[in-house]
Amino acid sequence: MTTTQVLGMNYGLAMADDHAALARIDAGWVADEAVMAALYCFLRSPDDFLATVRRGANTAGDSDSIACIAGGIIGAYLGYRSLPREWMERLEKSDHLAGLAGRLEAARTAAFPAGTGGAS
Repeated sequence: MTTTQVLGMNYGLAMADDHAALARIDAGWVADEAVMAALYCFLRSPDDFLATVRRGANTAGDSDSIACIAGGIIGAYLGYRSLPREWMERLEKSDHLAGLAGRLEAARTAAFPAGTGGAS
């Protein structure tokens, strides 16, 4: 059974209303709830960095933690180029961080060439 199926069965991933689904997961004040809520946010929009992070930030519970975890998940999935350029430019030491992200992405690509099981 996949994570998506487990979330769908037990935590309402199939619910049309994000607020109701996230309320069912709970407020995210403990680690397992925060991770489940972040996964929910990611699975609702796995190709849209901003939608994932915004969904996490707009939860009723520990929204900053949920958004942070969801951002980490989708950032790892889509790569650093999925982050809004204006966000990257405003970061302190953004050139250093962009270089680090590029090296991590190159290492991931080397470890998981296209079609071998790694995220694309």
